[in-house]
Amino acid sequence: MMQLPLQLYDKEQILDSCLAVFARYGYEKTSTAMLAEAAGISRALIFHHFKSKKELYLSLLDRCFARGRIEMGFDNLLEYKDFFAAKKEFSIIKFNYYKKNPDLYNLCEKPFLQHRMN
Repeated sequence: MMQLPLQLYDKEQILDSCLAVFARYGYEKTSTAMLAEAAGISRALIFHHFKSKKELYLSLLDRCFARGRIEMGFDNLLEYKDFFAAKKEFSIIKFNYYKKNPDLYNLCEKPFLQHRMN
């Protein structure tokens, strides 16, 4: 009979641990074994919380986009009457946010930019 770990990990802890792995290796080169090792849990426990590597990755993206929207204050940009002033402010905020959070940039922006270039 398989023993469960003494500490049950929740989805947020797993996502936190997996962010750096996906950011460094990308989706294709990241294995579930790598994710389990980074989270300090078994692959079975990962699959207990997420049906697949793809679901884990998409959950991580959703989480990053939601946090980014809040932390960058996107909703405040709607208050600008001048579109170009808002665009300039948004660019500065986004640049500083990703400079401070390079793993988020590598996860959220870099793959999409590379895909558009191909």
